[in-house]
Amino acid sequence: MADPRKETVCGLGNRKNELFNQVLEEDGVGTFESTVHLKHLLARGVKLGVANSSQNCLPILQRAGITHLFETPGDGVVSAALELKG
Repeated sequence: MADPRKETVCGLGNRKNELFNQVLEEDGVGTFESTVHLKHLLARGVKLGVANSSQNCLPILQRAGITHLFETPGDGVVSAALELKG
């Protein structure tokens, strides 16, 4: 991981990620009304997963308070662990 203070593309991306996580922590996230409909699917026994290439996916779901809706997370952290290409 490149030092966020470095004047490189990777450093810039890491600074952006630090700022994003700061906003996530301070402001939280909103949910759409359609998210509530997922609860109806769960009540019917439908299993749900989430797929996202962001390594911030799980923190966003946690901050929104909806991790319990998804049985299987598939995010950038999982992709990196499995050495999957983006």
